[in-house]
Amino acid sequence: MNPRTPFGYALFCDDIRREIGNKTSLLGLYSAAAFFEAEFPISIPKFCVVVNWIQHRDDERRPIKVRVHLESDGNDDQTVIEADIPIEGFDQALRQSPADDFLQAMIHIVLTPFVVERPGKLKVRAFYGDDEYRLGSLRLLKATEK
Repeated sequence: MNPRTPFGYALFCDDIRREIGNKTSLLGLYSAAAFFEAEFPISIPKFCVVVNWIQHRDDERRPIKVRVHLESDGNDDQTVIEADIPIEGFDQALRQSPADDFLQAMIHIVLTPFVVERPGKLKVRAFYGDDEYRLGSLRLLKATEK
């Protein structure tokens, strides 16, 4: 069974390292929330988002824009970054095997520093033509004392 395409997802971490052998190491991977000991506003020295976009080779080639924004108190307060995925490379992508029917783009976003004014939710969205895709989110919260 093949997945429905296009689709994507985002991972949040402290650092991204390119390794020998076409590998990528993600360090300090976050799950649903990141907790910080300091009071807001906070400045995170380095914060990374890995955006993965997958589509079938037969899917229409449309412009893909990625937007990372911070929502606080139910409002889209701050656009962190917007970027286009260079889809031109999809047309030159070689098949790894005859059964390789998918194209994938991996975008590394490194924010140094990343300043967060108040607790909220960091959201990653992709816009494929006129369609919006939710790629992931991470809650940014103050750690509570035990």
